[in-house]
Amino acid sequence: MGGHDHKKLYAAFSAAAQETEKPSVILVKTLKGDGLGPSSEERNTVHQKKLLSAQERIDLGHRLGIPLDDKALERASLYRPDNNSDELRYLLKRWADLGGPIPQRTVSCKQLETPSMELFKDMLAGSGKRELSTTMIPLCIYYSMFGFQRAGDMVWACGDMLCKGMYLYRSLPVGQQVQINLLGSGALMMEVIRAAEILETLGFATQVWSVTSYNELLRDALSCERSALVSLHKKHVPYLVKLLENESGIFVAVSDYMKVLPQSIHKWIPGRLSVLGTDGYGLSESRVALRNYFEASAEWVVYTALVSLAREGMATLKQASSYARDAKLDLKNASAAEV
Repeated sequence: MGGHDHKKLYAAFSAAAQETEKPSVILVKTLKGDGLGPSSEERNTVHQKKLLSAQERIDLGHRLGIPLDDKALERASLYRPDNNSDELRYLLKRWADLGGPIPQRTVSCKQLETPSMELFKDMLAGSGKRELSTTMIPLCIYYSMFGFQRAGDMVWACGDMLCKGMYLYRSLPVGQQVQINLLGSGALMMEVIRAAEILETLGFATQVWSVTSYNELLRDALSCERSALVSLHKKHVPYLVKLLENESGIFVAVSDYMKVLPQSIHKWIPGRLSVLGTDGYGLSESRVALRNYFEASAEWVVYTALVSLAREGMATLKQASSYARDAKLDLKNASAAEV
């Protein structure tokens, strides 16, 4: 991991600075969360990890060579090098060179004018026959992790996992009994939202959940199982179980991944789980046709929910078949996974 070796970094930049006849490229490989240990390194959740366990603090202190005993490391006591140490002498000298410990920065940039929407006229108009693609909307993203640190931390936390992989996107009024829980992901979230609206018009109380990472949910659940196996007197409850412990009704998971991914968390779902996905070979078609082909459109979500409700005695199969007929769903087509 040369990106964590200051001598290698210095050598690379020194060599690049001496090259005068052609551009230089420096490839730096780093490890996310380097030094924090196996519970954090190479995990997206390291961005929002705010608290180390007592043992993690002790292990970290040993790895970094911090000269404190285990009790002090466990308390996260601060370590201050001796006044005559190389570290303190260097720090004080740099402070003096910079005019004090508080940095100052004077910025004088020319203000940029926001372009008028006329610039995006062709893009916004589309072809005139089809909806504007959600991947074509012009966006301006401001990103500066160090100049906008606190907001940047929240952006990382939100963007990486959003509440450890799943959160309640749309709830029901207090006191209303939930009948259907729809789990949406990625591009198909809009289909899930539309399906929830259809189910509401049919008289079924529906909640919508946004699943941002099935992998994270599974990783957390398996970690809790492992901890429960070796720590017999401690209770370890997966995040997913705690999140859904008071939920009722049936569950329908919809994503543009293979069905096996949502099915990986089946064990920790407190009700009947039906999964819709995109198993099988793809084809070149419109979005609407593709979603119907893979049986992952809003209409297929509604139909699947009605069938699941019927299996649980909360609706009738006649309601499901009637809806399929009205929505023009072809129930005799072969599965995309079998084509």
